[in-house]
Amino acid sequence: MIDFVSQAGVSFRRQEKAVSIHRQTLYTRLKAKAVRHTEEAKYNDDEALVYWITELKTIHPSWGIRRVRAFIRKHTEIKLGRKRTARILREKNLLCSRIKKRVHRTAKKRAAATGMNQLWATDMTSFMLTSGVKVFLVVVLDIFTRRIVGWHLSRRCRAKEWLAALDMALCTEFPEGSRGKGLTLRMDNGCQPTSSAYLDTLQTCEITGEWIGFNSPEQNAHVESVIGTLKQDWLWPEECDTYDEALKLCQRAAAEYNSDHPHSSLDMLSPNEFTRLVIEGRVRITENQTVEILPKAA
Repeated sequence: MIDFVSQAGVSFRRQEKAVSIHRQTLYTRLKAKAVRHTEEAKYNDDEALVYWITELKTIHPSWGIRRVRAFIRKHTEIKLGRKRTARILREKNLLCSRIKKRVHRTAKKRAAATGMNQLWATDMTSFMLTSGVKVFLVVVLDIFTRRIVGWHLSRRCRAKEWLAALDMALCTEFPEGSRGKGLTLRMDNGCQPTSSAYLDTLQTCEITGEWIGFNSPEQNAHVESVIGTLKQDWLWPEECDTYDEALKLCQRAAAEYNSDHPHSSLDMLSPNEFTRLVIEGRVRITENQTVEILPKAA
């Protein structure tokens, strides 16, 4: 009643004479009611927003607060804050459990990427079909842009399959050949990347091989992280009955990762978005070896 009368233009002094209540009391009650409305509105989330977040976590159960918020802000016009995102995830029991990180041993200094197609990393993973057949996925990653430049899926895991993934990456990124481009390829000490066929190919293509230490996957952390993301967001949530279904799933996973996956080390941009900025000259490496996105020229 007080807010209705106040909105009608009746002063607190006239209200005081009409209802025999001191005008300061009327003013305090009006302010308290406004605060209650503000608090209620704060916790009355838009049903569409809650639905978006719930569906997004269903598709990407491993995404955390920052990645969910970045995706929603990029694809909608909702001004979503970090605390609001965290509260909705917590209320819907959608927060990811914290993982305790083990202490890694000290590794010698490795090559650093300061541009596209300077330093690649490759590794292999496997997953099972519903029939119990194991398939192997080899991934080649551009470390600077975090983009999957080549991959290959097969029922076998030989040097031939690793070379097929490398061949896809070279044909895509170096259509005129990789000789004289100063490309370095980081890999582990498995039998495939240390085979004579693989070494001969690296020498022929003038690619510098960089092998990590034995039993030190953390030295190849970039591609290990990407493989973990592919498993958590695409390969594990969906079941494949046949090899053809697995092949289509890997095609979709690589395409969606490159085009739409908000990457924390790329200022929540997807690898393709970051690559476009690199091509436009809007990415600068600071003295601390961190990436800085430059504003678009007027």
